[in-house]
Amino acid sequence: MLDWSLDGLDEARRKLADVVRPINDRRIGEHAAETLEPIAEDARRLVSVRSGALHDSILVAPTIEFTGETEGQSVSVGVLEAGGDGVFWGHFVEFGTVHWPGEPFLTPAVYRNIDLIFTALGKRLGEDMIGAL
Repeated sequence: MLDWSLDGLDEARRKLADVVRPINDRRIGEHAAETLEPIAEDARRLVSVRSGALHDSILVAPTIEFTGETEGQSVSVGVLEAGGDGVFWGHFVEFGTVHWPGEPFLTPAVYRNIDLIFTALGKRLGEDMIGAL
């Protein structure tokens, strides 16, 4: 019969908990706000500018600003309606209507930056975890 023991497991669990502790919704939201800005910049560059209202409404903001949803600490990039009196028609420009073809600006901006976003977000979260060691 093989007899063995594993020492230090409790200490390893505590260390792992310490490493993961700084990674929470709020911290991820802070990092996301920084890393999503290139998407907003590209979308502003790609959007057709007539009055400038749509261009100026492309923002990175807490999701609650876009949807009113209060759960979590998520961050979004998109067209902010500014309390209902702003640009409500941004999706018509992006996707088109029955009578007008779409002029995508946000979707291409996301696809152009997706690798950069995941790399930057992963790097920042990794730095948080290493800093907790």
